[in-house]
Amino acid sequence: MEFFNDASVDPLKATPFYSHPSLFELVAQEQLRDLLQPALKYVLAVFAQRYPRYLLRIVNRHEEFYAFIMLFVERHYLRKHGASFSENFYGLKRRRKPYIEPERARAATGGIPEAEKLGNKEIQRSLLLLVGLPYLRAKAQDYYEELGGGVASDILDEGMDARQLRALTDQSFKGWLRRAFKASYPWINTSFEAWLLVCNIAYLFDRTPFYRPWLSWIGVDLRRLGLDDFVLSEQVRKPLEHLPKGLIERIRRLISTSPHLLFDSTTTASPNCHLLHQIPRMVVLSQLPCSLPFRFSVGSCRASTQSASSASQLE
Repeated sequence: MEFFNDASVDPLKATPFYSHPSLFELVAQEQLRDLLQPALKYVLAVFAQRYPRYLLRIVNRHEEFYAFIMLFVERHYLRKHGASFSENFYGLKRRRKPYIEPERARAATGGIPEAEKLGNKEIQRSLLLLVGLPYLRAKAQDYYEELGGGVASDILDEGMDARQLRALTDQSFKGWLRRAFKASYPWINTSFEAWLLVCNIAYLFDRTPFYRPWLSWIGVDLRRLGLDDFVLSEQVRKPLEHLPKGLIERIRRLISTSPHLLFDSTTTASPNCHLLHQIPRMVVLSQLPCSLPFRFSVGSCRASTQSASSASQLE
């Protein structure tokens, strides 16, 4: 996936436009994040048909399971890359919004100012809005559909079960809250979407540096990755390459050499395998019969069995 960045732009001639991501980039990364949850839910639903004992509970609590996973994923990306998963995928980063944009001064000095890096407060607030807000919206939508929202009245009367009927006809305070939620949720959701649309239009015409209103609350804006960001990530990666090879590297090497070790062991374990060294080592083990430990070709096995039978007849 290609993305825009200002790595090839002259830093002394750079303006906020070069590091300012377009609305289409921001919408694309949001669509990627929104598609992750239904994709994961579909995969879990397919595997739950084969393993219902283990996965059925996870499918029924999919929102909590997805939020739990994304909490660790987003926390890792915010701490390591200064961006969410989808933002980093499209070459974007988060930074503390300065009061004054010293573009030319920063280009002359080089590097990334410490004041623009995300702190613990910005990371925690970003996690709350990246994970908590989508979770609440998903739960509200599910509860609205559980109460029969979004369905025509004639279809609702025919398909409503006893539990939904009791929930909507209950005269207690909880019943009144359910009916109020069902009546007000479409208007609240529509108003929220209209609010986001207004913010997107304002961002498109450079009326605001924040494409989402809550970014201004936590004092964070989005920028494209620049040359300094690539240099910094390369400096962090180089010390890791010079670390002594530990247990993980040994395990990886053992896994990569295990097919060769397995092949060499079969040459000594099987009595009728004097022809195995003449056969290439790219073998499909799933097609081996049970008569021999390993069968590498039909011709070799026939030759080995015929030689064994002729030797017995001579004796």
